[in-house]
Amino acid sequence: MQKLIDERRFEGKDEKMEIKDGEISVSTPMKDFFRDKNVLITGGTGFLGRLLVEKLLRVGVSMVYLVVRPKKDQTAEERIDELSQGAIFDRLRQVDANFTDRIQPLEGDLCLPDLGLDRKSLDILEENIEIVIHAGADVRFDETLAAAVQVNIRGTRDILDMAVRMKKLEVFVYVSTAYSNCPRREVEEKFYDPPMDPYKMIELVAKVERGEVSEDVLMTLTPKIIKPWPNTYSYTKALSEDMVKDYGERLPIAVVRPSIVIATHSDPFPGWSENVYGLNGILVACSLGLLRALHLRSDYVGDVIPADFVSNSVLAVAWLTTKEKSDKVEAEAEKKHPFKTKIYNCTSSADNPITWGLVNDSMYKIYECYPPKRGLWINCFTYTRYKFLYTLNVIFYHVLPSMFLDFIFILGGKKLRLLPVYRKIQKFTEALSYFTTNEWLFFNYNMRHLYKSLSAEDYDYFPCDVKKMIWLEYIHDYGKGMRRHIGKETLDTLPEGRKRMFRITILHNIIKTFFYLFWASAIYFILVFYRFIEPIDFTAMLTRN
Repeated sequence: MQKLIDERRFEGKDEKMEIKDGEISVSTPMKDFFRDKNVLITGGTGFLGRLLVEKLLRVGVSMVYLVVRPKKDQTAEERIDELSQGAIFDRLRQVDANFTDRIQPLEGDLCLPDLGLDRKSLDILEENIEIVIHAGADVRFDETLAAAVQVNIRGTRDILDMAVRMKKLEVFVYVSTAYSNCPRREVEEKFYDPPMDPYKMIELVAKVERGEVSEDVLMTLTPKIIKPWPNTYSYTKALSEDMVKDYGERLPIAVVRPSIVIATHSDPFPGWSENVYGLNGILVACSLGLLRALHLRSDYVGDVIPADFVSNSVLAVAWLTTKEKSDKVEAEAEKKHPFKTKIYNCTSSADNPITWGLVNDSMYKIYECYPPKRGLWINCFTYTRYKFLYTLNVIFYHVLPSMFLDFIFILGGKKLRLLPVYRKIQKFTEALSYFTTNEWLFFNYNMRHLYKSLSAEDYDYFPCDVKKMIWLEYIHDYGKGMRRHIGKETLDTLPEGRKRMFRITILHNIIKTFFYLFWASAIYFILVFYRFIEPIDFTAMLTRN
């Protein structure tokens, strides 16, 4: 690993992005399918959504319609203008400077009935849309059940109803999660019975909205309702899949289940991520020296998947579903099997597994090579499979140091407080620990069939086959990409980062020395006090010397 890092180290300058898009005009089955299409995407302003938008525009769709929630200080159009300036669109910008002309934002909100769209917007979609990619969701693990149901279940129902009315619809792709059935340790590419009727759950939340059921009561009952699911996100996704199955009798639908989505592998360039949720957030906190204690099984496989593999899989699934539907229509005429909704487990553990231990150890070495100039402490995180030891690590590495530093800040008259920050980090890492202390086997026969169905040109231009990955090379790009795209630090600042880390390392070793001396002294005096050992006569020792 160290040899790989040394060979690929860059001093003082960033890599040039390689533009290969002279091949966009080349005719391939997938490119021809998407060209001049009108596509609706939910979640288009999110991490995965932006990759979908970028790739679709690059292959020449006619228009991408995005359901965009306005913010207090930004309209939907202003949000799109801001997002379009991001690095993720640099490759597209070089081949189409006016790509924003093919993005149509529609002001809406997934948590509102009919996605919060006005009648004019609904009419436009029903008349023009040919492809729907429903990637929008509330992915927060600590979201209330009512809020998660509004977005993940009711929002899915409303867009499915909308799709039924679309006159030109060719395919509907629903982006779920591989952990929608996480109480099972083996997950096949099929629908499972839901823990509850999704329509009854929608009605329950409607009663809360009408005041017929107390929201406090629902929050109190939530742990019992969702058990054995670990959070409201995975639970509501399980219910949503059952709803999608019902609509599969009326619509050409496919379901893509990605596992833990992380930075891009290569498309449009390596290591891109601006998302600080999930594993990305954990690794960013580790790189800054904020997070030093993790609860995980180092020998367990961590099912992580690069974001561009997911986005390209979604597009490939849209193409293949339309193709197979056409083939099935012909087959039905010959009285063969009718078209059925397919599920694709977009995961890595079956074809190219990597353990949590290797992920963390490799990232640690990357942090040493590319230290952030704004790092708070050295990267010296530790992990354990045992909950008790993890709790002790949290006390010694998070709680006590943050209390000490907060005391120093108070004396110095500074407003900065670390303890509240660590409370938030702790809450999130504990929610994630369910996934780092358990292991799953995701069968992916449909995904393997998908790879084989692609032409050689599409296989290269829409990379999604996880078997192509070399994990150590990818992790190198991942760590460097986090520094660049999340930390907003170019490699020009690397000397500053190394100088800062050198000074912090010296301070760390001094503090560690005093810490060990303190506890050694404390243990010594306790043992002497209870007469387990005789006191050492240091004066006599010095005299003899």
